[in-house]
Amino acid sequence: MAAPRYAHLCKCHTTLKEASKALASCAEHKRLDGASSGSRLYMAEAHILNEQFDEATHEYNAIREVDESSKEAREGLQLIDKLKRRALQVDHYKILGVGRSATEREIKRAYHKAAVRYHPDKYVAKNDADAAAADAKFKEIARAYEVLGDEELRRKYDLGEDPDDQQRPGQPRGGGHFRPMHHGGQRVHVHFG
Repeated sequence: MAAPRYAHLCKCHTTLKEASKALASCAEHKRLDGASSGSRLYMAEAHILNEQFDEATHEYNAIREVDESSKEAREGLQLIDKLKRRALQVDHYKILGVGRSATEREIKRAYHKAAVRYHPDKYVAKNDADAAAADAKFKEIARAYEVLGDEELRRKYDLGEDPDDQQRPGQPRGGGHFRPMHHGGQRVHVHFG
């Protein structure tokens, strides 16, 4: 009777990205459910949420020992592979100083705090190298917010996809950041001499 309750708690905490609560409730569900494939799937998801990829891999492999054709286990292992590769990439959450479970509001607050600190109009540079480093940091903060502040890009990023790898409509292959400027039909005349 308690196993379904913990399964529900596990699923809720995982969906809400409450990492430590998800891990605790999923572990209890697995214990009460006798380590069934379903409880192992929940447990693997909780491990992924806690960035415990080796433990999640163990759970998925245990499922595959029982059911070699398990679509969920295969997809879970593929996700872990993507997440491990992404670990070598830029961590947008770390740049903004927020956790993966941060709300949209927390992300926006962290962005504003960091952006003000490194904004070219506000930052007092000691030398040219310091100014260049601050400018690079400001651009890094802006990119982190661009990804995490957009629901779709954040979802892709959380799934281990690199948002820059996808071709965006109207942009060259590779997702370049060129945005043409429109001047409302104004003509610019340049006179030399």
